[in-house]
Amino acid sequence: MASEDDQTAGLIEFYKEICTNIRATDDISFNILRAVPVVSALGSGALTFLQSPDQPSNQPACAVAALALLGALVTVGLFRWELRNIQKCKWLIACAGDVEHEVIDKLLLTTKGRPPFRGMISDGDPKPAKMDDTSVSSKGKWLRPRKWGKTESAKLIYAAAVVAWLIPVAIAVQGPRDSDQSQPSVSSTTESSSQ
Repeated sequence: MASEDDQTAGLIEFYKEICTNIRATDDISFNILRAVPVVSALGSGALTFLQSPDQPSNQPACAVAALALLGALVTVGLFRWELRNIQKCKWLIACAGDVEHEVIDKLLLTTKGRPPFRGMISDGDPKPAKMDDTSVSSKGKWLRPRKWGKTESAKLIYAAAVVAWLIPVAIAVQGPRDSDQSQPSVSSTTESSSQ
């Protein structure tokens, strides 16, 4: 039978591992979140530029629309991955909070306020018993007033990135503008002045 000191030491090691996983999950999220708006803006801007009638390499609208839709689809896939990372991070925070509670109870420590992760847990957050609990779903949360945090920021950034990818699609669907009708061509002006 393990001594109480060994159990506490094991809990502390487990806590360190959880904290490392929280940091790794956040690092992945922030790296992707940093890249998505830049890549979306550059990609949609380049595709819009390729459709410009002033460009000698004017690309077919269907090819540009297909590339833009692919970019939007990849962005949506990364957003789904980000939602899963957020779910995993909340679960890890709940686990860390439970370990903090266990260590405080075992060592009979008194703390001012709540421990770091225990203070981040609200009653509506998932419990560490089930990682795949569907209660973590974000459906319907746009309607409830709530504080603005990482999840809401990620939703806004990913939505803006998808909209950016849809701009070249909208231009491609609209088709080429008839700039020839609004301004007479040089040859027709020359012909009318020679008569």
